[in-house]
Amino acid sequence: MTSRIIVLHQSEIVRKGLASMISTLWKKEIVQISDMNQFPDRDLCMKCNLLVFVETSLAEEVLILAEDSKVEAVLITANNHPATGDLDSLRCVNLYSDISLLKGIVDDFIKNEPESTAGENDLTQREKEILRLVAMGYSNKEIADSLFISIHTVITHRKNITGKLGIKSISGLTVYAIINRLIDPGQIDLEKFI
Repeated sequence: MTSRIIVLHQSEIVRKGLASMISTLWKKEIVQISDMNQFPDRDLCMKCNLLVFVETSLAEEVLILAEDSKVEAVLITANNHPATGDLDSLRCVNLYSDISLLKGIVDDFIKNEPESTAGENDLTQREKEILRLVAMGYSNKEIADSLFISIHTVITHRKNITGKLGIKSISGLTVYAIINRLIDPGQIDLEKFI
């Protein structure tokens, strides 16, 4: 299950500012949208773990869509008055709040992130070794020979890597390995990919 943070506000300045602050705490993409027409549909909400920073005027629509899904809404307010009615149970971020409040909310979200979210830390040390060699252009046989394991074991590890990361192509795995610093781009033998 993937996790996403969405900033939903009509003001581009507020969206960009809040997203910029959150990006110092959250290293994944932050989705910025200005109205409910751009909001993910119910099916996507059921598949994702979402943290939505939303302005008060749109919060009720988010709550309706979020019913029975893994969406947590946080109100963006311009004053110190807490929300009332159905919104009073929501956490609030005041536009004048200190970043420590924002950090606390994002940290709580990260702590509650589902364990099944794939990432570099989910890979075993052996899977990282194999991913590194795949990204460098090695064939299954070359990987097996260099690690002193069978080709069948290499294939099994590659299936596990693909399952955990959701990346099927060698080029995608290569980009992943570079981004996660498993290899240096200079280590890639481009001749092997031709």
